[in-house]
Amino acid sequence: MKKKLLLLVDSLETNYGWGTVGFYMLKELQLKYEVTLINAKEYKIDRFHGNFFRPFLIFFTYLKILKRIHKDCEIVINTAENLLGLLFLIKYFNKKIITISMGYGTYSYFPFVTSSLKKIHRLYLSSVDYLFLSSNYTINKVKEFYKKEVYLLPLGIDLNKYSKISNIKKEKSFVFVGAQKSRKGVEYLIEAVNIVKKLHPDIKVYLVGQQSSIYKEKINKLNLQDNFVSLGKISHEELLKTYSKCIANILPSVNMPDSFEGFGLIHLEANACGIPSIGSSNTANDDVIIDGITGYLAKQKDPKDIANKMIKLIDNKDEFQQNIPKLLDHAKLFSWKKTVQNIQTIAKI
Repeated sequence: MKKKLLLLVDSLETNYGWGTVGFYMLKELQLKYEVTLINAKEYKIDRFHGNFFRPFLIFFTYLKILKRIHKDCEIVINTAENLLGLLFLIKYFNKKIITISMGYGTYSYFPFVTSSLKKIHRLYLSSVDYLFLSSNYTINKVKEFYKKEVYLLPLGIDLNKYSKISNIKKEKSFVFVGAQKSRKGVEYLIEAVNIVKKLHPDIKVYLVGQQSSIYKEKINKLNLQDNFVSLGKISHEELLKTYSKCIANILPSVNMPDSFEGFGLIHLEANACGIPSIGSSNTANDDVIIDGITGYLAKQKDPKDIANKMIKLIDNKDEFQQNIPKLLDHAKLFSWKKTVQNIQTIAKI
């Protein structure tokens, strides 16, 4: 007989981090457990914010959810930090249940350190038996305030969804995938391209995802309109084609006063599509990029270093083409099956 497991997710939509984790954790856990799913989106439970009354406003929502939970549930896995309050109540009413929580980046740290509700958030966190975080960088940040044991839990990649498309002509181009915001280091990418252009005037960067008028203005100011192509939101098939025709992926993310990159999943997706990736050092990227083999780690906020890494990849593109098997092998190390197996081994569930 399968054990009864309660899975808390923010949503099952795979177009953002929490939703992606929820979707794949459900898919894998259903193979081993009798899973009851609690989807925060269905109950309109929002993300962390500074409203002092938030814990009280959603308390009655939590009570409704508690009525749905089977009393024989032995395990609860929380995949989104904004549901820690619910996890706390579940543990309060059932001391024997094994509570497991996963965390990734910004929301694993700042609500517990800078929020006006940090004492409440820390109280919620005290109900967790096993805390799993996606990168060593995130673990080191969380250890500043959390003194219990923390376990490393890399996220997975769906290799059935990400793969190289053959017979596509390579271009002298790079691809940036994600919302164009400060944390993603877009301004430093633009400045780096301005440097690369002096040696390679025909360099191109495809921008995939939510666009920003601020960065469009910067591109125009530096006269780089011919070097940047804004694709906006594209289909998954088009994304794979874009990866396959580019020399490399690039995401020079930076640590901000109120946010940081929790796991560089995008770099692994690029590797699975047969291209290396450039990311910033001293971030979660340190865990997913093998410098000089699966891509390059560049100094944060350093356009010259980013540009040097881009030029290296342009000048040595044939070498990295021969390195494709290593890129694919590296991506295969990260699977959702392994993510679940790691939880099972450590929590003994």
